Amino acid sequence: MTELTLAIGDTAIDVHQGDRLAGRYVYDDPFKPHLHPLCTPRGHTLTLKSPHDHPHHRGLMYALRTQDVNFWEERSTREGEAPGRQRHERFTTVIERGSRVGVDEAVTWLPADGGPTVFRERRSLACAALDEDRGYEWTWSTELEAERDLTLIMSQWSAPRNDGTLVNYHGLGIRLRRDFGCTGGNALYLDGVETTFADGMGTTPTEAAFHGSIDGTWPVARAGVALRQSHANALFALQSPFAFLSLGPTNLAPRTLSRGDRLVERYVVRVFDLPT
Repeated sequence: MTELTLAIGDTAIDVHQGDRLAGRYVYDDPFKPHLHPLCTPRGHTLTLKSPHDHPHHRGLMYALRTQDVNFWEERSTREGEAPGRQRHERFTTVIERGSRVGVDEAVTWLPADGGPTVFRERRSLACAALDEDRGYEWTWSTELEAERDLTLIMSQWSAPRNDGTLVNYHGLGIRLRRDFGCTGGNALYLDGVETTFADGMGTTPTEAAFHGSIDGTWPVARAGVALRQSHANALFALQSPFAFLSLGPTNLAPRTLSRGDRLVERYVVRVFDLPT
C-alpha cells in the first residue's frame, strides 16, 4: 500500500497520492454528492460529469427513484413527481492520511424544493492505493433508512435485454469518458470473463469491468474501471451511445420498503491503467 492524503475543502474532498490526484468527492452539490474526477495512477480521468446529453450524470454517483421523488434525473419526468436532493449534513469520521483514507457522512434524501424526508443515510467513502499497477480502490458503502412507506421504481427509460425484459439503471452508476463509447477497442468483463455488452445487460456478476482506450495518446494508452458489489444486483452496461455502468437494487424490479426498513449496499470501485 502507498500513503494517501485526504483534504476537505468548502465543497469537495480531494484525495492525493503525492502530487497526483486520485479523485475528488463533491459533497456540496445541489442534487447528489458524487466522485469526479476519478483518475488512474497515470493521471487519466475516467469519469465524465454533466455532459450535454445527460446533465444529471455526475461521474460516479449513487441515486434511486421513488414513486413520487426522482433522485436520479434531478427533474420531474412525469406528472406528480418531484426532483430529489441528497443533502450533505456532516462528516462523522475522517481519516486524512495513510494507506487508506476516507470519511463517514450523514446524508438526508428529500424533495429538492423541500418536503418530508424520504431517507436518512449513513454513507462511507474510502480510497486505497494498491501495489504496482493495480490502481486506486474506492469503497462506497451506504445504509439508507426509509422515513416513510415507499416504493422504489424502475425508470420509464429502462433498456431491454436480449430476452425482452427491461433493465433499470438506478443504484451506483458511473458515466465514463466520451472516448470509451462508440470508438472501438472496448471490452466488458464479468467476473474475469469477456462478454458482449448485450449479453452482460441484466446479469448479476460479482464484478463488472470496462476496458477502453484513451484518445489523443500514442502509443494508445488503455485504462479501465471495475465495479464489485456485495449483493446480487443486476448490471446495466452500455458502450453506445455512451459508456456507462451501473449496479442497483431495482435494476430488474421495483422494491417496496416500509418506514424504518434499511437498504444496505457496498461497492468497491477499482480504477486502473492497462498496458498500451
